Amino acid sequence: METRRAPSGPIDYAGRVDWRQIFGRQAPLEVEIGSGMGGFALGQAEAHPEIDLVAIEVRKKLARETAEKARSRGLRNLYVLDTDAKVILPRMFAPRSIDVIHIQFPDPWWKAKHHDRRLVEDRFGILLYSLLRPGGLLEVRTDVEGRGVEMDEALEAVGFVNRFGAGQLAPYDPTEVPSSRERGYLERNEPIYRYKFTRTEGPPHHAAAPLAPTTVGTAQRRR
Repeated sequence: METRRAPSGPIDYAGRVDWRQIFGRQAPLEVEIGSGMGGFALGQAEAHPEIDLVAIEVRKKLARETAEKARSRGLRNLYVLDTDAKVILPRMFAPRSIDVIHIQFPDPWWKAKHHDRRLVEDRFGILLYSLLRPGGLLEVRTDVEGRGVEMDEALEAVGFVNRFGAGQLAPYDPTEVPSSRERGYLERNEPIYRYKFTRTEGPPHHAAAPLAPTTVGTAQRRR
């Protein structure tokens, strides 16, 4: 049997990627958007050798460090991209090609003048929906309760189905891999707001009515 090599070498960020060729096999494909220090990506790849995981992190230093740790641990099922997910996702991933998307603690961009930088809004939700296969999972975790509510509303508005009922949080599952940030919250017994969504067979759609203006600002910052 041929030994599968760790994914390596440059990828053309401008074009569609055959991830089966990159990883050297056919396996469920997962994507983490905003992998940060890499705690979740490394842990998920290690705990689930049956999946292939692409971790996307715009901060090049953090992405490089995660990739180096993956190589040192011999994780053949993790590939790290140092780029902007909003730009790269529609270029590099085919529609209906991703099995699971993870978003861990996206930046709430507290100041009003920065709200347009927030990751999870209805337009980005349409993109995520299009990239997931029918039945695929979108998992979102946040430490800002109000942003969790707003993200849930935006995602359900474009066609996602909340697996635990409209507007409902997903229960804590101790078998799931925590991110570096989440691990600290768990140790201090601080709340984490988890949501899980399913993509259905139908196409995504724009929200039927304008979403309510955000109410989340610096007053909700966790101290």
